[in-house]
Amino acid sequence: MTQPSINHAAAFFAAVTPKTEPYDLPGVGTVDLVELRERDVAEIRKAAEVEKDATRRTRAFGYGLVVRSVRKEGRAVFADADIERFAEAGNAAVEKLAAAVLRINGYGTDAGN
Repeated sequence: MTQPSINHAAAFFAAVTPKTEPYDLPGVGTVDLVELRERDVAEIRKAAEVEKDATRRTRAFGYGLVVRSVRKEGRAVFADADIERFAEAGNAAVEKLAAAVLRINGYGTDAGN
């Protein structure tokens, strides 16, 4: 049995630390989109699974990612209570934000999802 290389593991984990990128959020200005950790995504997925309706489950997961990923000066811009409010907002702006959050979290066409 071979021993794992600690240096290679350390290099991998250093290279895959969550990243951030700026995003111009209407009405707010520049915010940070934060790539979530795997454990954060798992928590959001688990919370969404309690929804029996498939559409509500999808919304809970997608907008759950948005709620946790959008930050201004290190603080969350949205709260869980805002997930339902996204349904009443203008579609173009919400879709653009959701697409950017999905992309930074690995759910874009580049990831094959």
